[in-house]
Amino acid sequence: MYHQRVKIFAIVVAAVLAVCVIRLARMQLVSDAALQEKIEQLRLQQARTLKTARGRILDRNGNILAQDVPGFELHIGYELSSFADERVQKAKLLIASRRDDADEKLPEVENQIESQKAHLELVIQRLSFFGPTPVEIEDRLDRINNRIWNLRRHLAWKRNYPDSNDFAAAQPDPNARLLLTARVDVAEIYEVYPLLDLETEDDVFDAQLEFADVSGISIVPKNRRVYPFADAACQIIGWVRPQQQSEVFADDPLLSYTQGELAGFSGVEYVCEEILRGRRGEEVYDIDKELVGRTETEVGGDVQLAIDIELQALIQEYLPDSNIAVVVIEVASGDILSMISMPVYDLGRIRYDFAKILADQNHPLLNRTIESHYPPGSVTKPLILIAALEEGKISAQGVIDCPAEKASQYWPSCWIFNRFRTGHSLAWTNKARNAIRGSCNIYFSRVANRLEPAALQKWLFNFGYGHKLFLEPLEVSGGSLNRHFRQAAGYISSSIPNRPAQTLADVPVLKKSDLRWFGIGQGNFRVTPLQ
Repeated sequence: MYHQRVKIFAIVVAAVLAVCVIRLARMQLVSDAALQEKIEQLRLQQARTLKTARGRILDRNGNILAQDVPGFELHIGYELSSFADERVQKAKLLIASRRDDADEKLPEVENQIESQKAHLELVIQRLSFFGPTPVEIEDRLDRINNRIWNLRRHLAWKRNYPDSNDFAAAQPDPNARLLLTARVDVAEIYEVYPLLDLETEDDVFDAQLEFADVSGISIVPKNRRVYPFADAACQIIGWVRPQQQSEVFADDPLLSYTQGELAGFSGVEYVCEEILRGRRGEEVYDIDKELVGRTETEVGGDVQLAIDIELQALIQEYLPDSNIAVVVIEVASGDILSMISMPVYDLGRIRYDFAKILADQNHPLLNRTIESHYPPGSVTKPLILIAALEEGKISAQGVIDCPAEKASQYWPSCWIFNRFRTGHSLAWTNKARNAIRGSCNIYFSRVANRLEPAALQKWLFNFGYGHKLFLEPLEVSGGSLNRHFRQAAGYISSSIPNRPAQTLADVPVLKKSDLRWFGIGQGNFRVTPLQ
């Protein structure tokens, strides 16, 4: 019986050994692509990501409007910042109080909390030397703590009560919910988070002195976006902020955003994101720390605008800090040399002052040159005069009086009567040249009334009005037009018979990928990727 058992055991051992030998032989001798791929993957120990830099924004003369520069941030570890969170403090005390050695452990935890709170207070005081107030620093700590606590709370809820729609309803005891949340261990607990930008070399040097021996605080290198002209062209250039949408560029792991990376939020920074956005590099190492693969970093492309930033800044100096907009266009090329919307804000401070700027009743974030609709106003007066002269409705020497009196009902009064209670006819003979000189409302409203609506529409179209909706006037395309003359956004005359209706869905839309021209209201400014 004994010998039989030994034989069976020997047979089993031999069979297992044979399987192992056969498997080993197959691994060594037989080519198996899938198997070799798995082995290769096991050899790859880690990949190191290489940072990229965002492209520059330039004006027509090559002046830098926005660029990335090397910079540094002060980061705080959550293990330190969490001591500013009363929920974490309470959870630590609850856990200590429920231990078998609570009498010994509870005073120890209380001392730890008080010691770390005092340490954190000292850190806040030192941080305030770099600009932000202690209240602002505490607000930043609260945002860090709330984000991580809410993540832990959500995981505690879903892990313990996956079928419940309400954590509080599933677990009514607040202390129990607190303990469940505190026991959730996530990677974010052990990470560091940006707290303060070190904007100058002096700041970096001072921070090294202040925090060299302070646990929980570290100085981390980063790319910093700077705007050398501060508030000039701020609404055009736009600004960047940490990207929140991880699905953007999600199909390319080296192009997609990582935690804290900056992305365009408004203006050209947003519209030209595909050009400005760089692509990270990568180095792959095997288990022996040998470099087995490298993807080179691609720096973001530059974008050059048609505006002249020095002209923009000069004009801005002469404008009041109130709701006003100015556009300067180069007639020969159609380029917009300057586009100013007042009031303005400092692009270098927008991320810190955003709440204050957003609450400003003058709406500095609004680009009044392109985001609001205005009647064409006096810029159409020369066009109306040309149309009337060409149509033979008036001569250059023809006179239309502008008396010092209010215009009759439904007619506009002259602007100088509204303001000074006088009329142009008291200063000169109100013929064409003087009417242009004085921008006389009386003269041009009467001249416009002498023109047939279709003729006026044709001339305005010839000068560029109405082109945005790609509608030709009937005088150009052929057809008839009744006398019901009205003006609406994008076209003239609301009644155009014998023509199929056109909706906004029929109008070509400028896509974000089509970045050669960036449409802005009645004009365009050129956006040219530099080669």
